[in-house]
Amino acid sequence: MILLFVSEGSVHLSSDCANSPSMNFLSLTPPLGSGPADTSEPDTDKKGSRLPPACSEASGRGYSGAQQPPASQTPRVTAPASTMTASDLKVTKVDFLKSQNSVQHHTDAYETTSLVVRRGQPFLLQLTLSRELRSTDKLALHFSIGERPMKPLGTLMSLNPRSTRDLSGWHITIAKSSGTECLLSVTSAADAPVGKYGLSVKTGSNTHKPENNTVYLLFNPWCEADIVFLSDEAERNEYVLNDTGYIYVGSAYDIHGRPWNFGQFEESILDACMYLLDKSKLKMSSRRDPVIVSRAMSALVNANDENGVLLGNWSGKYENGTSPMAWIGSVAILQQYYKTKKPVGFGQCWVFSGVLTTVMRCLGIPARSVSNFNSAHDTDENLRVDVYLNEKGEKLKWMSVDSIWNFHVWNDVWMKRRDLPSGFDGWQAIDSTPQEQSQGIFQCGPCPLKAIRDGDVYLPYDSKFVYAEVNADKVYWRVTEENGRNKYIKLNVESQSIGANISTKAVGQNRREDITQQYKFPEGSSEERASMQRAISFLQPSGLVPRAGFGAIRPMSVSLDDVDGRAMVQNEVVPKSGVELAITNEKPLYPGEPIEVVITVKSTAAGSWTVALAGSCQLQSYTGKVDVNLGYIKETVKLEGKSEVRVPLKIAPDAYMKALAAAEDEEHVHVTAIAEIEGTPEKLTKEAALSFEYPPIQVQMPETAKLNKDFTCAFIFKNKLNVPLDNCKLMVEGLGIFKMATFEEGDVQPGRIIKSEVICTPTRAGEKKIVAKLTSNQVKGISVEKAITITH
Repeated sequence: MILLFVSEGSVHLSSDCANSPSMNFLSLTPPLGSGPADTSEPDTDKKGSRLPPACSEASGRGYSGAQQPPASQTPRVTAPASTMTASDLKVTKVDFLKSQNSVQHHTDAYETTSLVVRRGQPFLLQLTLSRELRSTDKLALHFSIGERPMKPLGTLMSLNPRSTRDLSGWHITIAKSSGTECLLSVTSAADAPVGKYGLSVKTGSNTHKPENNTVYLLFNPWCEADIVFLSDEAERNEYVLNDTGYIYVGSAYDIHGRPWNFGQFEESILDACMYLLDKSKLKMSSRRDPVIVSRAMSALVNANDENGVLLGNWSGKYENGTSPMAWIGSVAILQQYYKTKKPVGFGQCWVFSGVLTTVMRCLGIPARSVSNFNSAHDTDENLRVDVYLNEKGEKLKWMSVDSIWNFHVWNDVWMKRRDLPSGFDGWQAIDSTPQEQSQGIFQCGPCPLKAIRDGDVYLPYDSKFVYAEVNADKVYWRVTEENGRNKYIKLNVESQSIGANISTKAVGQNRREDITQQYKFPEGSSEERASMQRAISFLQPSGLVPRAGFGAIRPMSVSLDDVDGRAMVQNEVVPKSGVELAITNEKPLYPGEPIEVVITVKSTAAGSWTVALAGSCQLQSYTGKVDVNLGYIKETVKLEGKSEVRVPLKIAPDAYMKALAAAEDEEHVHVTAIAEIEGTPEKLTKEAALSFEYPPIQVQMPETAKLNKDFTCAFIFKNKLNVPLDNCKLMVEGLGIFKMATFEEGDVQPGRIIKSEVICTPTRAGEKKIVAKLTSNQVKGISVEKAITITH
């Protein structure tokens, strides 16, 4: 596609951003009069250096066969009449050509009456004048951003179609002038500050300000000159334009996707993101840089500083807000925040990630939600997390400063890192969950995935913390009491369990993609060991940090006789006996039914072994917080040769249902096993997090529907459990179909069926998804989604 830009009679050829559809709405007709040809050199600044290219000039591909039209067809402006002056020219109307521009800029889905465009890419404005435009008329467009716009700061652009490119890198040409209509083509700089711009048009001494003069300018992943440029169209569709997706939760070997409506195009979301930009108080020059913008948004999506969007709450008490388990998307959260300008309660990691994904995609920065399983929260960045167990194998929740979460969800954003040495472009990790302060604020990232993978933890931002989340060792200690003091015996070290099955939604598909190897080399490989040693060398000036041994955060009462203080870095110990542990559940776990777990002790080598086994079962939140001890076993197991012994661990419903119903968060059944092999120093540990399963929600609706034509969607749920579900609540939402609705269903007895209906009126065509979630005292989240195709 070729645009013909005309400035005083000369024709300039300019291509749109990469892979954009043709701008069929632009046609050139030869107006009256003529002007001098443009023989100027390529645009330069005052020192003679070439200005940053606009996207249209940077793409340089995919356009061929363009020819300059003959002189007879060259657009011109009317020559002045001697009896008239330029001062009587006025602008009576500005048409932002919203429908055409928004398609070209991939912004047509935003629910706003204002023009939304992406930087570095041409857009058209149609001026209606009081008379024909003449070659001596003074015409200028003023674009301004911020409270006190100034030309030297690049926040006030005065664009004259008859001059060379503005020093800010913006450009304007007359595309067509016929009668009282004048078509202008405006190209913003590819590094222009993002935000809300005001427009006014000056003709001589007259100034016209359109009734709705706001133009939203976003980052542009379609523009090669923009540092968020993403070359793959399928990835742009996923990471910028997809307004639905999944956030992966569960445990490392029981992963399930939770549907989430990002809703970056919904009503008020763009304004909410602009409000956050203003609230960040970033300099306008900093708004050019997605590195600075994404870091600021990671701080403002949480409310710990500057009254940001979401209040984090892991207390289990949510009376003054909404339980994190109840949200099904970002839209209601951001709309409430923008309306009230007060933090919204409440969020946990997947909610923070969902909202941050929305904000990033809304601003034009490619983003994905990322789930890390067995995620370490290493508060002192020593690459180790200590787990303390009593003699029953139960975790001692009051002892450890660090923690291991079943999963933790953050974000990756795509951009070049011009602030770093070469080689660190691409995906960058950011995290808005308030865990640790960075530079005095609860913010995290952006941190290059390559830096995490290679162990370059000295690079900004927060690479040490993120590296530990996916690479720390897990050290098990047994705590006993001796002479009134705690005694600590190191049981085992796991160096390969942290940072497992790192997951995100696959591009263009409704499935999980494992991206672990984008974050770390294969466990046990030579590259992984080199990365670890490199990371350790940056953690302390000495280059030596205790790992898998006696560490910096040992309790004061640890007996040095029981700790190996010499081991700085160890690989996981492989028992010489060949004895192994495994934990399995024989059948699905349903609330109200017995928990039946099997601990298997297996010998893979010849010999006779006597094994002292301890196993415990606890209800835990996904952050590793122990809520209640359910039961334990202690047995002595004898193995002869290559054999195995299965030891059952059974918990009756009465032992856990009261605690399950009282907990506000989704609980997991956490099983820990300790095996000590008599006659050897070998000690084995094994953990497993098991999730409950629930009856499904059924969605009944047609496979297709017509735009703006009503249809009915029904949500049906049957309680197939043998326990009542108290205080049931059903949340439903369909982006582009209906706004979020909540149904209070009350108590649902075993066997009862509930049915709720929504009258839907589609307002956007294409494949749309309807998402529903059911919560109760006993069940914290049953999610479902169903797609429907909306046609014209």
